[in-house]
Amino acid sequence: MSTGLTYGLGYEVIDSVLAPGGMFYEYIFGSTFVEVDYSTGEIGFSIPLPEVEAMVLGASTYDPISGAYYLIGPRPDFQMAFFGIEAATGFVFVNLPLDLGPDEYVNELEFDIADGIFYALHRQGENFAFATLDPITGSIADLLDISDEVEAFTPNAAVYHQETGRFTMLTFNDFQTGMLTIDVDDNEVIAHPSVSYSLIEMEVDNIQFANATFTSLSEQDADAFNVFPNPADEALMVQRKDASPLASFILTDMAGRQVSQGPVLLNQGIATAGLAEGVYTLTLETMTSRTSQKVLIKH
Repeated sequence: MSTGLTYGLGYEVIDSVLAPGGMFYEYIFGSTFVEVDYSTGEIGFSIPLPEVEAMVLGASTYDPISGAYYLIGPRPDFQMAFFGIEAATGFVFVNLPLDLGPDEYVNELEFDIADGIFYALHRQGENFAFATLDPITGSIADLLDISDEVEAFTPNAAVYHQETGRFTMLTFNDFQTGMLTIDVDDNEVIAHPSVSYSLIEMEVDNIQFANATFTSLSEQDADAFNVFPNPADEALMVQRKDASPLASFILTDMAGRQVSQGPVLLNQGIATAGLAEGVYTLTLETMTSRTSQKVLIKH
């Protein structure tokens, strides 16, 4: 994806009228996925998403490895669902219903890039839990009850520290802003200090993780093979750029489950026709190296 591009979901404004009390905007309802150049404001593409009626504030995240935009929101029939969108094309490759009750919500969606795990804040009435969301089944698993720690929270103000595996969100208890941090490996609250400011937005510096993730392969390893087509339908083809043969491959889904493995045979490719649409991790091993990349299966 090109540098300078930003992706978003919203409604197209078709008219605006200055009315008593402020500006009134007329929208084309129904969500639209857009690519925007942040330096110019120009729209690269605009794709209507009839599958997505709206989105939950603070319930979206982005995977820069696969170029996938994930969000939670209602379908046109008001069934809450988990969506995955291929950012480069606007293709909805995940449309998974969530079995939520009338007073049950999922907010503050964050994605662990290394392990492929979605973390979120799970609300049921006045109870709050730190939870995971399974991108295959849509099930929500509570990991830690944090009801005693959270009276209220600031929507869209949670971050995930990729290197240390820590989930941090802004809370609001007794008219005081707090910063709650959970260690996801031990499923425990490791800090919840008060903050003497009224904070409404938060971001985390993941530069060390980014450097390790995107520069861990040498230039020789990164250019050692071609994988195509991506997205794939019937098969993924793997082509070495030198004469040394590939030893084996492993294909895993977003939940970390191994769905296929075996030797990479010349001119035969890796069969993908029987796999569900979605993002997978392809790991290729030779006698001297082991490399991985994200691939998209789209039928």
